[in-house]
Amino acid sequence: MKTPTIFSLLLFLLFFTSCNRLKTISVLKSGTTSQTNFVGSIPFDFSKKIPFINVKIEGKEYRFMYDTGAPCVISTELYKQLGLEASATSKVGDSSGVKEKQIYTTLNQVELGGINFQDIGAIVMDLNTSEIFDCLDFDGIIGANLMRMAKWEIDYQKNVLHFSDNINKLNTEGESYVLDFSPVRSGTPYVDITVDEVIVKNVTFDTGSAGYLTLPAKPFKDLYPNSDTRQSGYGVTSYGAYGPSSLDTSFYVKTNSINIGKLTESNKMIELENRNKEILGNLFLENYRVIMDWDNEIITLYPTVDNTDKNDNLDNFGYNTRFDNQKVTISYIFNQSSADKAGLKVGDEVIKIGEFKTTDLTSAERCALLFKPYDDVDNISLVILRDGKEIKFSLARSPLF
Repeated sequence: MKTPTIFSLLLFLLFFTSCNRLKTISVLKSGTTSQTNFVGSIPFDFSKKIPFINVKIEGKEYRFMYDTGAPCVISTELYKQLGLEASATSKVGDSSGVKEKQIYTTLNQVELGGINFQDIGAIVMDLNTSEIFDCLDFDGIIGANLMRMAKWEIDYQKNVLHFSDNINKLNTEGESYVLDFSPVRSGTPYVDITVDEVIVKNVTFDTGSAGYLTLPAKPFKDLYPNSDTRQSGYGVTSYGAYGPSSLDTSFYVKTNSINIGKLTESNKMIELENRNKEILGNLFLENYRVIMDWDNEIITLYPTVDNTDKNDNLDNFGYNTRFDNQKVTISYIFNQSSADKAGLKVGDEVIKIGEFKTTDLTSAERCALLFKPYDDVDNISLVILRDGKEIKFSLARSPLF
């Protein structure tokens, strides 16, 4: 397994006063559909391991993320362009634990696949906070508060969403696993997962995450004692709505079994972080056709890929990069990896990868480097700038366990 840059826009709504609480809940619980007995379909772009769809607002198309881990969001630019008004304000926390005050507003109408959703509550956010979001190039999020107005089928094999107010109009045939979920106020579904007999409750079922399964490290600290089943590293572990996480140690562990309802997956690698973060993402979900039913609080998984016993191996050069003030820097290093043994450090500025200079990059070049970090080669050279001196490193791809 390569180690992709993991990002999740998972948003936590924080209510501090009774007045704000009532207003924000009212905004996010608003909404209707103008049709009944409807069926809609819409293709999605999954090239970055997160679904993006085209939506229509006031007759114009926009690119939105399809994210069960968040409520609906629109960019600050779109909020101004549409001439919307604030309905409430409240603090919102992201998946990295950062909290900021945001405006809540109401969209008069959102059209998805020819179906109209009306009076939709949304949070207004600056979606240009990091290089990740610049490269994703999107205008907002279709979140769980809109999704709960219909039943949704996510077909990861065909990259298409189907939705209806009648679940019998979706494809419910085939082998399946039924999961109960508990929705929070914004509609985001939480499921329970058992990993090697450790029960983890309230794991976010998150189509806005490009990862597999991320959990808090503390309950598992004694389960994976040796290098055959555990690897660690240090640096930026993920990106949230407000930017990168703080520098910290995280762990990758090889599990024996993961149980979700009656579904079992074996020999899978998961990430453990030193904070309360429970996210089930698209590297897991993409192996299934997924149907979500908010009325009955049920998620049904239909296997499309035989992935239950496939071994995961951590195989890379041992580093990740990010862009910091227009510079390419080392953001994460795995312990005992080729990068670690060669002496690379978090924060080193990378000025050359192979024969490719990483200074003065265009936007397209930055995005290509961010999402396709030389996955197709086994050896690589880097030139870094540290304390004003250029240093060359030669690295080899290798399995970490």
